[in-house]
Amino acid sequence: MKNKMWINNKITSVLLIFCLTVSFTLPFLTVDADAAVYSGSSIVSNNIHDHDYSGYQNVTNSYLVPYSDGSFTRVESFGDVILLEKYNSNFTLAWQATVPMELELFGGFYSGDDNYYFVFGQPNYSHSDSVTEIQIVKYTKDWARSTVYTVKGQNIVYPFYGCNTDFAEVGNNIIIRCGHLTYPDDSGMCYQGTMTMVVAEESDFIRNIKTDVIDASAGTIENAGATYIDATYGTLTAVDHSRTNRYGLVGMAYSNHAGSDYPLNGKCKTVTALGQYDATLLGGCPEMMLGGLETSSQYYLAAVATAPMDCSTTSTNVGIVAIPRADFSGSQIQINYLTGFAVGSTMTCSNPFIVKVDSTKFCVLWEQRDGYTDTEKVYYAFIDGSGNRLTDTKTIDGCLSDCQPVVVGSNIVWYTTNGAEMKIYAVSTSISSGSSSGVYSNSAAVYGGIDYSAVFDFSYYCAAYPDIRVLYGNDPQAALVHFITYGMSQGRQASANFNVYTYKNNYTDLQNAYGADLKKYYMHFISCGNAEGRNGRSTIK
Repeated sequence: MKNKMWINNKITSVLLIFCLTVSFTLPFLTVDADAAVYSGSSIVSNNIHDHDYSGYQNVTNSYLVPYSDGSFTRVESFGDVILLEKYNSNFTLAWQATVPMELELFGGFYSGDDNYYFVFGQPNYSHSDSVTEIQIVKYTKDWARSTVYTVKGQNIVYPFYGCNTDFAEVGNNIIIRCGHLTYPDDSGMCYQGTMTMVVAEESDFIRNIKTDVIDASAGTIENAGATYIDATYGTLTAVDHSRTNRYGLVGMAYSNHAGSDYPLNGKCKTVTALGQYDATLLGGCPEMMLGGLETSSQYYLAAVATAPMDCSTTSTNVGIVAIPRADFSGSQIQINYLTGFAVGSTMTCSNPFIVKVDSTKFCVLWEQRDGYTDTEKVYYAFIDGSGNRLTDTKTIDGCLSDCQPVVVGSNIVWYTTNGAEMKIYAVSTSISSGSSSGVYSNSAAVYGGIDYSAVFDFSYYCAAYPDIRVLYGNDPQAALVHFITYGMSQGRQASANFNVYTYKNNYTDLQNAYGADLKKYYMHFISCGNAEGRNGRSTIK
């Protein structure tokens, strides 16, 4: 739970930290203290690390709403009031206001295309169908209270229980997915799981709702630790952290269009990932954490933190689960790791965030700890629409919070609070290295003055070989040295664009020149074969 209280002091400062394509910080920007205090008193909170969780994700209390002019609004629930703060494009505070809590529990906030939405709830310990269990309140973009949507009689004894809340918007539908606890059954057992609601945005009613804890084929699962949804291309898709039988990640794609009158009706396609482990090991493996879901033109990309299911190490690593949109199948799932701590390492990762910059570029952010010691750095890397790494891992001094980072102008922005101190962080969305074209120069593929990028991709090499991920998954240069020293001679494939056996079999002149010396085929392709247009990817017929 967050630690919050009201005090009479004023908010001392608002700090801005920029991180560009190289890791350094600009001096702090201090805002006049009087401008950061609304009438009444100051609010103190502590949201640092609140996105991280060990069993069940909490409801998010901190949000940022970006605008096209580079300004943004902070929205944060403090349990008995909701704070609004508008910041200009230069990150200075412009105004403050508050929104009242309308029920006891805060369930979440969403900025839609045309309106804002707050979700509230209250316990229903009497199990009465006449009690308001959840209330959704619509505000205009001018923060005028508009419409109230009420949920009653839906088998909810405690809303938002054991899970976060996530939102999606398609056409006239606002889709809300969260956790809940059901009425007790005949044996006295209550069940926790996911529930989904569809609000008819231009009306005053709940269009479609599913609250029974049934099964993944119907779009709900029991015992969910976290849930995220997306409907970018019209298909409502959910990924849940299932804590039942250690399924790990469960993905569900609804058959009805997300913008239809009843998008929750019908059956769901279902996939699972990260749920297999060696049950003979005492205690099994540490469970995964689910940090977010985004969609590219080809894949659903879920950000996770998990230990290897082979139990080779207890260190938690950051990975991207890529589920193909065209073939929503478990057999086609790819898992690309952005970190890979070796057996015996005391390093571990927090629950990551994923941010969509555009349909081909995403940013993944996480924290790392050495044992129980916080490194006080945020680590981040960019990936493409298939979940493959585009950049080396970069760092910025600071922390993450429960605030989902958002794109504001040309930056990815989030904030943290630590008592009366608020910090706003920004990292550039650009992955270029001094190039106006925005093409990243992969320095991790250069060694000894030779550019190996034609045959070596760090992310691909780690994903293809578990020993590389474990030993070198957090050190691109060490992985490259291994590839040069051993991988080439062993015929290992380190790039989707080059397979040494395919290259060898395609060209008899190379076979006559190099025989069984596999390393020479790699070097030939690097030095001249690639420029000559030779094919090392597919068999020439």
